[in-house]
Amino acid sequence: MKISQSETEKEVEPRERINSIKTDLYDGTNEAHQPTNICNENEATGDTDKVKDTDNASSASTVEVLDDKVLLMSQSSVISREGLCPAVGLTLYEPQLSVSNNAAARSKSSRMPAQPIKLYYLPPSPPCRSVMLLAKVLGLELDLELTNILEGQHMTPEYLKMNPQHTIPTMDDNGFILWESRAILSYLVNAYGRDDSLYPKNPRLRAVVDARLNFDLGTLYLRYFNLYIPMLFRGEEYDEEQAAKFDEALGWLNTMLDGKAFVAGDNMTIADISIVVTLSNIHAFGYDYSAHENVVNWFDRMKKTLEPYDYEEIDETGAEILASFLKKD
Repeated sequence: MKISQSETEKEVEPRERINSIKTDLYDGTNEAHQPTNICNENEATGDTDKVKDTDNASSASTVEVLDDKVLLMSQSSVISREGLCPAVGLTLYEPQLSVSNNAAARSKSSRMPAQPIKLYYLPPSPPCRSVMLLAKVLGLELDLELTNILEGQHMTPEYLKMNPQHTIPTMDDNGFILWESRAILSYLVNAYGRDDSLYPKNPRLRAVVDARLNFDLGTLYLRYFNLYIPMLFRGEEYDEEQAAKFDEALGWLNTMLDGKAFVAGDNMTIADISIVVTLSNIHAFGYDYSAHENVVNWFDRMKKTLEPYDYEEIDETGAEILASFLKKD
């Protein structure tokens, strides 16, 4: 996955400015239970055979598709780039996303994009991280466009024409524009999946994955949002009432995992990838979810499953950036 991005580095402004644009950073939920502009979320699905690790190689590769044939062009590594994270008011260094050798993964499908998929994103954004993780699993090449909302890059005429909701992540796949992270997840599997294991074609299996995605967007992520966004972006105190509601949602997730290895069945789907970024956040925040044994075991399983796909660089690093902001003051 060869990654490039634009450079944006400006002086960070006060927390009040950050608060005024918080709904453009987190995607998909707000305190009024309406989808807002944050790093976007929607609906998707997936299930069946277990995802196999075809990318666990130490070398990196540049792959190019010509006339539906995969050509391995050269060995290369990804260079980290420095950029401003407007979401948390920190100068951050993009994780060095070591590019695993995706030739084996790509050779299993000729349905690869003619050019790298452009993703407008912010590294700490949970929805953005879910899309980046899935791209790694699928062996897709992303052209990462760091979108500095503090500088209004999401409010330019060009961006608004592309995405009138001015949210991230936003995807541009050779002129096909899509936002809402869960919609992007389902599209990528439908368009470029090696099989349907991440988003099954079987109507009943897909319905379960869709149900988990809707639970994530409308309940789990929403309650996480209501608990932590006031603390992250307004400096408010920990709200015990909101914490109880969030813990209730974790309890429901725990029940859903009874007798299952993953949230929709016996193998990882895009529902797991969508939900894991929220768990990564609360783990970094120090939230105690140990009472939910199934959730604890599932989270450990997900970290191991995603380890070959740069889980630490993409997801843990982004969660730690948010956690460092939470611990200020």
